[in-house]
Amino acid sequence: MIATTEQRYGAECLVGAWPSGEFAAAWSRLNRTVDGTGSPFTGPAFNAAMWAEFMPSGESLTAVARGRDGAVVGLLPLLRHRPTHQGIGLKEVAFLRNAHTVRNALLVADGDAPTEPVLATLLDALRAVGGWDSLYLNNLPVVQAELVARLAGAHGLATAGIEPGRHLCFIKVCGTFEAFLATRSGDFRRQLRKFRRLADARGKVEIERHTGRDALRAQADTLIELSERSWQGSSLEPNARAADQRFTRRLIDTLPHDELGDLWLLRLGGRPVAALRMLAAPGKRYVHTMHYDPAFKDVAPGNILFEAMMSAAFADGLEEVDCHGDGRLFRRWSTGARAHATLRIFRRAPRGLAFYAGRRLAHWWRNTRASLSAHG
Repeated sequence: MIATTEQRYGAECLVGAWPSGEFAAAWSRLNRTVDGTGSPFTGPAFNAAMWAEFMPSGESLTAVARGRDGAVVGLLPLLRHRPTHQGIGLKEVAFLRNAHTVRNALLVADGDAPTEPVLATLLDALRAVGGWDSLYLNNLPVVQAELVARLAGAHGLATAGIEPGRHLCFIKVCGTFEAFLATRSGDFRRQLRKFRRLADARGKVEIERHTGRDALRAQADTLIELSERSWQGSSLEPNARAADQRFTRRLIDTLPHDELGDLWLLRLGGRPVAALRMLAAPGKRYVHTMHYDPAFKDVAPGNILFEAMMSAAFADGLEEVDCHGDGRLFRRWSTGARAHATLRIFRRAPRGLAFYAGRRLAHWWRNTRASLSAHG
């Protein structure tokens, strides 16, 4: 364990096997105490499923901060691998990432553990373990990205600047669903009525909500079939499609009960035409995936299904629905969006500094071109 300058926290890095057992339980407890940044996507079960199905190379590298009593107060689960940038191999440490998650977070316990020294402890752990040139932190909450960028310099690391990340829409659930709908534009409400009429004309409309592990397992084939017909699934290579299917089933089998959420299905004339997979946290639901059959695009089945889910969110007394994206459909329903940012940190070693200089030069050139274009 590495003593920090604060002499208040200890730092360590777990290298190799993916965290499991007692440590995974500590990770889960920490993820549930983090206000505003923890979610099913940042918990151990979701990340373990990602690791199992999408990360065949590299090794896990988990930075941990512990309090005086040994309790985990900060955690940063990463992958150490060797991607190629501009034809040059780079030793990189980064979050697990693919299309299934567009958000990350540095998990720091609320309460007695101040954020800044805990994050400083995590950086200490990563700097001490070595074996990397670049630390790539994508789609962090903006406040965390700005804080890490500031701390990096004080810990002997270089930062190539902060880049804008995703904006993730959310919907605050308050009052009645009818009152909420009244706050949406008149055009939007007319379109919803139009889509329902068009769907009725295509066949009997059935909306199903499946909750619980057994119910989700029973509908897994239907969800996978719809994902393969959707534009997202139809573009996947066979190996990627197979991994996606395994990931879908693994989440159903391994997510904690209170993160399992629901599966919403829309059937027209008995045929499944849209699916909406929602993950859960206390008082919240998170969109994970939404798929629809392109043959029924004209009735906007995703909108119809999303409306049914939102009506249930109000009836269930939820506090928030997180859209986990910022597509047009989500923007029309949302009451706000959370900004995220991306930054790349480099070690002050020859290879790291060389890539740092290259990134700074690239930023300068992009800004120069934009300025020249703006001035004709």
